[in-house]
Amino acid sequence: MIEAARTENESRSVSLKDLMVGQVLKPTGVSMMLMLLQQVGGINAVIFYAVDIFKDANTGLDENVSAIVIAAVQVVFVLVSTLLVERLGRKILLVVSELGMAVSLLALGIYFYIKEHEPEKAATLGWLPLTSLVLYIITYNLAMGPLPWTMMGELLPPHVKSITSSIATAFCWGLGFLIAKFFKDMLAVLTSYGCYWLFSACSFAGFIYCLLVVPETKGKSLEEIQRHFSK
Repeated sequence: MIEAARTENESRSVSLKDLMVGQVLKPTGVSMMLMLLQQVGGINAVIFYAVDIFKDANTGLDENVSAIVIAAVQVVFVLVSTLLVERLGRKILLVVSELGMAVSLLALGIYFYIKEHEPEKAATLGWLPLTSLVLYIITYNLAMGPLPWTMMGELLPPHVKSITSSIATAFCWGLGFLIAKFFKDMLAVLTSYGCYWLFSACSFAGFIYCLLVVPETKGKSLEEIQRHFSK
């Protein structure tokens, strides 16, 4: 309780100067970037418009049942993530998650491209939209869903955590709201396959970022993490 009170008092007296040092800016930047990547991978567009996506795909599968399958997979793999994260570490799961999201969204975009330009061929690929979205939901919930929140708590220094985590959280949900709100407008401008390929490109960029920049925090103390960002 004494430590908690001390941390709270420190956070209340944080100045702008305290936020502008490398040991705060760098982990805050990583945390913000993970929040950005979480949203630009298109998760809110996929979840909010799952029924519409399956309806537009015209696969012959019941779109409501398909959306229920997606929701069930989401619940299961959130639990799977909690079992794997302490065994495999954060970084490898984030890398696999982003790569899986990129591949699945690429495949979904390919289906809609074929549907628009070669509808007869698309009729033989009715399994692809559901398969792509199931893979997308699996890989998203493996890491990119839960781990940005986990790592925010691990990366941010305690004396600025209340401020920087609030900024990162507001940024995340604000961006998610904008993507969900304007997804229909994006469809009108970019077409469906263009949107999914854009989300795929963002996820592939996230794969590179997680591979090259994001540090592994599994089993590391706060001092070790801060030492990493002081380099």
